[in-house]
Amino acid sequence: MTKIDVPQLIELGFKFTDWRAYQQGVVANILNSKKRFIVIQAPTGIGKSTIAMAAAKLAGKTAVVTATKQLQD
Repeated sequence: MTKIDVPQLIELGFKFTDWRAYQQGVVANILNSKKRFIVIQAPTGIGKSTIAMAAAKLAGKTAVVTATKQLQD
């Protein structure tokens, strides 16, 4: 698995100082995937937004589409 620096080092903001459980592995899987589209289905609180931001910063070009209920209301 690819080792990815903590979120603070890849400039996700001062608030993110370390990965939550599974985040680093999910980001590594996204970056190592040859697939064009990737869906993240994970429970509330896992940090899907942080995963998407990290993958976008590290990959260089990414579009994020969300169906987050809070964004729909």
